[in-house]
Amino acid sequence: MGKASTGVNRSTMHKFPVGRFCCKSLCPGTKETSSAFQHDQVATRLPPPKMRLQLFPLDEAVRRGLEQDGHSPYLELTLRPSKQISSVLNRIRNKWGGSSIAIGEPILFPYMVSVENLSNSTCWTLNHRGITTGYVYKAVGSPKTFRLR
Repeated sequence: MGKASTGVNRSTMHKFPVGRFCCKSLCPGTKETSSAFQHDQVATRLPPPKMRLQLFPLDEAVRRGLEQDGHSPYLELTLRPSKQISSVLNRIRNKWGGSSIAIGEPILFPYMVSVENLSNSTCWTLNHRGITTGYVYKAVGSPKTFRLR
């Protein structure tokens, strides 16, 4: 998981301005973009009735920052596919928002995204009301182990 205003660390703050919800236009911010993405790129296989979502830090700097502030940098949630992704992000904000590394709003990225390629990656933010964890699960290819950063 990343932060909207920093992306990775304080040295890259200029890349992700404060107040922006996503890293680039590929991070859908409108219902029209989200709908187009959903119809074009999401597999039709149904998610399980309950799923485990494993959340990982975006990179080593975020992991160390969370640990230095006394937070566990990993989180596993058991969710129904109908759970809103914005609810997951609110949980992250409540759990880790007090950390010194937490600047801006939280963003979730697919697990396999490289830090160097964040601006070209799909991402989900608090701005994505109506997007469910089942949708995100399908959008990342319905993996056996559902992981996000």
